[in-house]
Amino acid sequence: GGFPRAIRFLLFVLLALPSASWAAPPDEHESAGTRSATLLAGVGNSLGWLGVQGEKYFHNGRLSVFAGVGLGLQKERPASGVALAGGMRAYGAGTQGRRFVELSVSKIGDWSSPQGAPTETRAQVYGPGLQIGYQRISRGGFTLVLSLGVGYAVTSRPINSHVQALVGFGLGFTWHRSLLGRP
Repeated sequence: GGFPRAIRFLLFVLLALPSASWAAPPDEHESAGTRSATLLAGVGNSLGWLGVQGEKYFHNGRLSVFAGVGLGLQKERPASGVALAGGMRAYGAGTQGRRFVELSVSKIGDWSSPQGAPTETRAQVYGPGLQIGYQRISRGGFTLVLSLGVGYAVTSRPINSHVQALVGFGLGFTWHRSLLGRP
């Protein structure tokens, strides 16, 4: 029972990663204030499953909003159509590696009509999610994002479980204001 082995491992990695205190203010050498935007490709709820995500930073890089679009994955079929996601993140302190908390709305699962029904009907099921994660940005801007959490599928249709595990893995690039020609 419990979480699948891969999810337990990812949770262990996220909690073990080094990071400064969540409540610590940015220090004078921290580059978080210069972060402007990130573009990622990867897999996970906040990326529309197999997709891309754009993120814009605010409040000296400590808060962000993001949107993702991708191909929704389904157990019985390779893809269940275009899936969307959106949300916000609050980041802890850190110069290159830092933890975050994410609130989002994304595809949580799929619903299919019961076997033997006269017509086959499929629908994506969306809902709110809460994830913790880790973001690593190299000095050159290369970015890695890992996340893990829980989501709630909002639907009145019968599904296996309304509560689902959420995961994320993305690789991409983070731009800084100085790279965009801004002071």
